[in-house]
Amino acid sequence: MKQRERLARLLEQKEMSAYALAKAIGYKPQTVYNWVYGHGTPTPAVMLKMTKIFGVSAQKILEIFAEDKK
Repeated sequence: MKQRERLARLLEQKEMSAYALAKAIGYKPQTVYNWVYGHGTPTPAVMLKMTKIFGVSAQKILEIFAEDKK
Protein backbone atom coordinates (compact mmCIF):
# COMPACT_ATOMS: atom_id res chain seq x y z
CA MET A 1 0.00 0.00 0.00
CA LYS A 2 1.34 3.42 -0.90
CA GLN A 3 1.86 6.33 1.49
CA ARG A 4 -1.06 8.17 -0.09
CA GLU A 5 -3.42 5.29 0.55
CA ARG A 6 -2.25 4.72 4.13
CA LEU A 7 -2.59 8.36 5.15
CA ALA A 8 -5.86 8.81 3.29
CA ARG A 9 -7.29 5.75 5.06
CA LEU A 10 -6.29 7.10 8.46
CA LEU A 11 -7.83 10.49 7.68
CA GLU A 12 -11.01 8.76 6.53
CA GLN A 13 -11.21 6.62 9.67
CA LYS A 14 -10.90 9.75 11.79
CA GLU A 15 -13.40 11.56 9.53
CA MET A 16 -10.84 14.32 9.08
CA SER A 17 -9.75 16.24 6.01
CA ALA A 18 -6.16 17.01 5.11
CA TYR A 19 -7.05 20.66 5.70
CA ALA A 20 -8.27 19.92 9.23
CA LEU A 21 -5.10 17.94 9.96
CA ALA A 22 -2.99 20.86 8.74
CA LYS A 23 -4.78 23.23 11.09
CA ALA A 24 -4.46 20.79 14.00
CA ILE A 25 -0.69 20.48 13.61
CA GLY A 26 -0.04 24.10 12.65
CA TYR A 27 1.12 23.50 9.09
CA LYS A 28 -0.03 24.89 5.78
CA PRO A 29 -2.65 22.73 4.07
CA GLN A 30 -0.44 22.39 0.99
CA THR A 31 2.21 20.67 3.10
CA VAL A 32 -0.25 18.06 4.33
CA TYR A 33 -1.64 17.56 0.81
CA ASN A 34 1.92 16.86 -0.30
CA TRP A 35 2.21 14.14 2.34
CA VAL A 36 -1.11 12.66 1.22
CA TYR A 37 0.20 12.50 -2.34
CA GLY A 38 3.48 10.93 -1.28
CA HIS A 39 5.67 14.01 -1.65
CA GLY A 40 7.78 14.35 1.46
CA THR A 41 7.27 13.28 5.03
CA PRO A 42 6.59 15.13 8.26
CA THR A 43 9.24 15.66 10.89
CA PRO A 44 9.37 13.30 13.88
CA ALA A 45 7.86 16.05 16.06
CA VAL A 46 4.88 16.33 13.72
CA MET A 47 4.53 12.55 13.59
CA LEU A 48 4.29 12.59 17.37
CA LYS A 49 1.48 15.16 17.19
CA MET A 50 -0.26 12.92 14.67
CA THR A 51 -0.21 10.00 17.12
CA LYS A 52 -2.23 12.10 19.54
CA ILE A 53 -4.62 13.46 16.90
CA PHE A 54 -5.34 10.04 15.40
CA GLY A 55 -5.09 8.08 18.65
CA VAL A 56 -2.62 5.59 17.17
CA SER A 57 0.85 4.39 18.07
CA ALA A 58 4.06 5.95 16.82
CA GLN A 59 4.69 2.66 15.02
CA LYS A 60 1.48 3.12 13.01
CA ILE A 61 2.48 6.64 11.95
CA LEU A 62 5.98 5.48 11.03
CA GLU A 63 4.51 2.70 8.90
CA ILE A 64 2.42 5.24 6.99
CA PHE A 65 5.50 7.15 5.95
CA ALA A 66 7.83 4.19 5.47
CA GLU A 67 9.26 3.97 1.99
CA ASP A 68 7.38 1.73 -0.38
CA LYS A 69 9.36 -1.33 -1.40
CA LYS A 70 7.72 -1.60 -4.82
